[in-house]
Amino acid sequence: MELDYAFMADTFIKVWSGAGATLKLTALSLLLAAPLAFYMAMLRIKGHVFGSCVTKVYISFVRGTPIILQILLLYSLLPSFLNVLFRAVGSDFNVFDRVDPFWYAVAVFTLNTVALLAEVFRSALLSISPGQLEAGVSIGLSELQTYRHIIIP
Repeated sequence: MELDYAFMADTFIKVWSGAGATLKLTALSLLLAAPLAFYMAMLRIKGHVFGSCVTKVYISFVRGTPIILQILLLYSLLPSFLNVLFRAVGSDFNVFDRVDPFWYAVAVFTLNTVALLAEVFRSALLSISPGQLEAGVSIGLSELQTYRHIIIP
């Protein structure tokens, strides 16, 4: 059996043509997810009763379901639900024709990344000694300034 180099070259070119969209999707998802994930991590660390509970449920659900199921839910069920909702309101807006599938992918990967990064940020922040925050506050920095200048770096 011989290798088909022409097929391999054609396949490589086709795969490479999607690299730009993949990088754009990855960068956009990370940029959208990072602030929300950091906020969720802070809610869990601070022990905010309602926020911590909602965050735990969200993280458990997203991390406990396969991403293919999340893609199915957001790409298939969400547009169908929105289309029915727009029709009920009396609008002729058709979600299937107007929304680019790229934005569904951004939504899915952002929501998935938020759950994963929230746990990463929480574990990273918990690895810092509480004395660092106390030291920053004791020298006159606010809690936000202490996180920004001491703990996060």
